[in-house]
Amino acid sequence: MNQNWPKWIYASVDKCIRTALAADSLAIYNDFQQQPQPQVSPRLEFAINGPDISEPGASTTYLYIQLVVLVSNIRSETDWLSTPKLQGLGQKAMPGCIPVYKFGTGGDDTQAQLGILIRDDRVKTLSLGHQDKSNVLRQIGLMANYRMDL
Repeated sequence: MNQNWPKWIYASVDKCIRTALAADSLAIYNDFQQQPQPQVSPRLEFAINGPDISEPGASTTYLYIQLVVLVSNIRSETDWLSTPKLQGLGQKAMPGCIPVYKFGTGGDDTQAQLGILIRDDRVKTLSLGHQDKSNVLRQIGLMANYRMDL
């Protein structure tokens, strides 16, 4: 177990998402960032569950993460497809492979590639809708599982 693995994974996923959506006008936040108040919309927020670690052999290590993305948008009466369009951007931010680099400023942070997170399965989608008709905020959750072999 390397204490830097979570940092390197989080920094690499953050860079991957921001790079994938650089051309789109979308506020992007990870779960460690303070969001402005009031919150902006449309926006994409993401979090990582893990890494979970499995060491089935002396020289084999697997790291597992779950990438969770939440897209939020104000409901539009004139462009009812605006939220599904954001869903597509969220899915675009969850590619099949995410390179993991040793990002950071510490002694072990060499910027070298550590490995590649590979998506295990499909990107799962959950429409969170809105609580009541007066709430105009629409939300869609996206989840994907990844594994990296070291």
